[in-house]
Amino acid sequence: MFNRKAARFVYVAIFFVAIYFLAVGPWRETANSLRLSYSLGNKEQVVENPTSDGGNVITDHNIPAEQALTENPPTDKDSEHLAAERLAADKLAAEKLAAESTTKSAAKQVQTAVSGSGSDSANNNVASSPLTSTEDDKARYEHIHSLLPIFEKYRPKMEPLHKYKDDKEAPKKAFTDTIPVFTKEELADYLQVSKEDKDILTKSHRDTVEHLPSNYPKGLFKGQGVVFTSGGKYLPIMVTTLRMLRRVSPVIPVEVFLADKEEYEPEICEKLMPMLGARCVVLEDVYGKEFFKSFDIHSYQLKALSIWASSFEDVIFIDSDNVPIRNVEASLQQEPYLSTGYIVWPDYWFRTTSTHYYDIADIVLGERVRGDLSVTDPKLIPQADLKNALPDKSSESGQLMISKSKHYKSLLLTVYYNLNGFTAYYKLFTQGSGGEGDKETFLAAALALGEPVYQILTDTRPTGRFDPEGFEGAGMLQIDPYEDYKKHVLKTSPKDVHGRILFVHFNMFKLNIRLLFSDKEKEKFSSDDKRVRYCGKPSDNTEWFDYQDIEFYMWREVLWTACEMPKLGINFKDWKDVDMTEMCNKTTAHFKWLEKTHNS
Repeated sequence: MFNRKAARFVYVAIFFVAIYFLAVGPWRETANSLRLSYSLGNKEQVVENPTSDGGNVITDHNIPAEQALTENPPTDKDSEHLAAERLAADKLAAEKLAAESTTKSAAKQVQTAVSGSGSDSANNNVASSPLTSTEDDKARYEHIHSLLPIFEKYRPKMEPLHKYKDDKEAPKKAFTDTIPVFTKEELADYLQVSKEDKDILTKSHRDTVEHLPSNYPKGLFKGQGVVFTSGGKYLPIMVTTLRMLRRVSPVIPVEVFLADKEEYEPEICEKLMPMLGARCVVLEDVYGKEFFKSFDIHSYQLKALSIWASSFEDVIFIDSDNVPIRNVEASLQQEPYLSTGYIVWPDYWFRTTSTHYYDIADIVLGERVRGDLSVTDPKLIPQADLKNALPDKSSESGQLMISKSKHYKSLLLTVYYNLNGFTAYYKLFTQGSGGEGDKETFLAAALALGEPVYQILTDTRPTGRFDPEGFEGAGMLQIDPYEDYKKHVLKTSPKDVHGRILFVHFNMFKLNIRLLFSDKEKEKFSSDDKRVRYCGKPSDNTEWFDYQDIEFYMWREVLWTACEMPKLGINFKDWKDVDMTEMCNKTTAHFKWLEKTHNS
């Protein structure tokens, strides 16, 4: 009897060790038998050690993205196959890692983290993953400050671009529309850029690229971690997202960046964040008040600055309202991240980059390398299909993954684009079309420097619900990168199966209950007969959400922040003037209704 119990204990300990090393271990999985690298717009690709079955050597990243709403949903058989495939792979990896290390310290850390992950609550006692020391921070910030004069010296000194021909911005065309032909000629004609301004921007871009370093001092950035940018009314939303993250990635370190000291909340940063293995960082303290004031840093500009200032070498950036529904750091140990060190996801919109940008960045557009190559009339060829052009779709930066060691210079160029975003680059990249902001700056910087990057080809899908007035969107479903890689590179997964979701970006539905209970949505929380599920019925989303009732789980975390967190003497500034008893009661009522409709 004793031997059987001992064996069971050893097996459980080995399992926890394996999970730990999968999540945060210091090792890095090799690229198995396939190593693929490519650059956007570059027809010549390289594949080393192709698969034994003669895997295709890709000569062009020329695979049309599916139309999201017209794809056939996966059958139960398809879903079972995908789940079985991943389960087998996870088991194999766990066995391999367990054999490599059974250290007591690792087992103890994982058991500590897992013990706080009870089925009825998020990880209230999750182990605080080690973050960098004060000395590490000091060295990193000194390095950052040594580079800030480059951005100051070579900034474009000009008035912001704002004029459009006939006051017409580029039209918004999404995946539900007929594929538009945004030609090179057409996209040169919306945003008006004078010769003087173009010369200023071109010189500024060249000088900046020339002086930015390609590498950083050894050891300056370390390990893997998640980065959030938040503050104010978005902080309650971020905490819900962070608690959801801890359901699937319990120990990966997290850094939350706040713009300035006004957004720093001691109760949240000093009491709650350590409970969740996270810490707060004030961006203004990193870059200095004068630098913030000089560039009037706000809004979209904060994201790139947060990624740069973070202590991590491998960064997973997640928006405050973007919920991960499976382990996120696993993607850092798989293709396509292993080959490229950079992953970006698509937006709904087709690309409307100004042709002037390519001139400014010294990028020469070539012949058509994407789409229907039989069409050669320039009036029928989208600019995005040309060699060296940013390809369709446009980017959605609610999530991205980047290796600083592989892409340090392009990250710095991204910072440059954002510092001068409101002056020029936000309009140059989007021309007033859908989602104008920082979202194109990441991919564009990598393209400008010829750095490898993986652009997800599977279209994002909307999640939401149907009511008598039509479809009401709540968020965007973004695929697991390895699922996309299997479909479009390995070609081992059917294209008519969307693949497993990694992120649900709630870009329309903002889960701050103070706002939900007081604005136009409040009627939906007044009684059970008026309540709605913003993501629709759970039965309609089983494949996309891995058979998880995501909305139910999100509100479970909100229930904790509304009812339990105040008992710890912790509350958000955004909720300070709210009757927390009433807020708790309303949240409880909605959560119980979600529980009753769990199997709908």
